[in-house]
Amino acid sequence: MIRNTAFYLVIIITVASCGIQMKHPKFTSQSSWRVINYNDSIQFESLNKKEKIDSVKWSGSKSNIEVEDLRWCLSANSLRAGVNELDFVFYTSKGKARKLRAMIYMVSDITPVNIVVDDYTLLPHDKAAFTQGLVINEGKLYESTGLKGKSSLRIIDKHNGNIKQLEQIPDSLFAEGICFNNDDLLLLTWQDGKAFRYTSDLAFLKEYHFSLEGWGITSADGCIISSDGSDELHYLSESFKRDSSFQVFNANGPVNYLNELEYINGYVWANVLGQDKIAVIEMDTGRVMYTIDVSQCIDRIAHPYAGSLNGIAFDKDENCVFITGKNWPFIIVWSLNNFEISI
Repeated sequence: MIRNTAFYLVIIITVASCGIQMKHPKFTSQSSWRVINYNDSIQFESLNKKEKIDSVKWSGSKSNIEVEDLRWCLSANSLRAGVNELDFVFYTSKGKARKLRAMIYMVSDITPVNIVVDDYTLLPHDKAAFTQGLVINEGKLYESTGLKGKSSLRIIDKHNGNIKQLEQIPDSLFAEGICFNNDDLLLLTWQDGKAFRYTSDLAFLKEYHFSLEGWGITSADGCIISSDGSDELHYLSESFKRDSSFQVFNANGPVNYLNELEYINGYVWANVLGQDKIAVIEMDTGRVMYTIDVSQCIDRIAHPYAGSLNGIAFDKDENCVFITGKNWPFIIVWSLNNFEISI
């Protein structure tokens, strides 16, 4: 089980002689950085006991918030993970406006549980494949490869690694992640401003305008989610328009370079560019709950041309995950049956 499910904020705050002080958390002489629980509140207080705070407006509020007290609290869950540069204006009962600025850094208190991949099998993989996406649908393993002039869509035999079908993408495009949604295969491009829909037989259906950078994509219970290499994941409409976004963060703050995605049993698994670990993300909060460590699965001295880990496909029928990377010589097949924790 996971311990300590709260979040924390690391806080830096500078206060001029404005008549308002931050009462909680308290400063210490050792450091200007402070920690506050996500479920706690930042507390402000008027230094003049005869001067109540009538209302407050801060950079995250659209209008004044009525207070009518000497104190005011801001819930930590109102803020983003990472740096928050906030301006506050406190309007007092004497008609004065007291200004205060704070820089707040939010992190999760959870150190993700590290799960090392072991007891796996290997499938041969085309070392020339610059893998950008991997997905399983109706028992078939699909792969997208990138680079202009070399991008392709493939159907691979999941039992022996043989390429059963290969369709080239136009040379002008840099293909990225893939997923299935409503029985159609969706494909992103990197910086080409386009996304595509195909049949399960790789027949072209439709082209869409796509305003984001395309990195990874997955389908979570009918919802389409994409990454763009930042610390955010984006919910997309059926026409590839961004509907909303959420941040991904761990005990060190925001997690950047989110890449290939796969939805598995209520969590989003995300490759992080340049790492041999997969972040397992709680969708409601964006917290990284687990990391899947595959660093022991590939000898990078023996395989110097193997690039970044960048392919995750969940086989729900077999309860296993297929994992590979750019120009890797094999695909890892890892059973989830022996997981010590239920994910």
